[in-house]
Amino acid sequence: MTQLSPSTHNSYPIDLAYARDIVDGDLELLQEIVALFLFDCSDQMATLQEAATCGKGADVKAKAHRLKCSLGNIGGWQAYKLACEIELMGMRNDLSGAEECLFHLTAAIEDIIAFFAQPDWAEQAENWATFDEAQ
Repeated sequence: MTQLSPSTHNSYPIDLAYARDIVDGDLELLQEIVALFLFDCSDQMATLQEAATCGKGADVKAKAHRLKCSLGNIGGWQAYKLACEIELMGMRNDLSGAEECLFHLTAAIEDIIAFFAQPDWAEQAENWATFDEAQ
């Protein structure tokens, strides 16, 4: 399985090679995972923001962890790192930086959603495989 560092191909908000490899090249399965992510991410963000607003560290930890896992499934590393940071804030029960971190996480997720809104994103992922193999 190819694992690229998040900065290797920074023109995309996700690591296309990783996303393709995590499903062993099954583009149809990747499309299903992306559809599930897109269906669920707004609710996940809303519950995470609500937990942070209420100051519930344990809830923040749990909600951020779930979102982090979803982001990991698609290789959304920038957003993944932010969700991880928020998860750690919840673990420490210190949410003093959560608002700013949530702001950046929201922006990173919006970039991911915009990428997947492109009708040719799956083709880009398929072409990415060819590019990777040529390297």
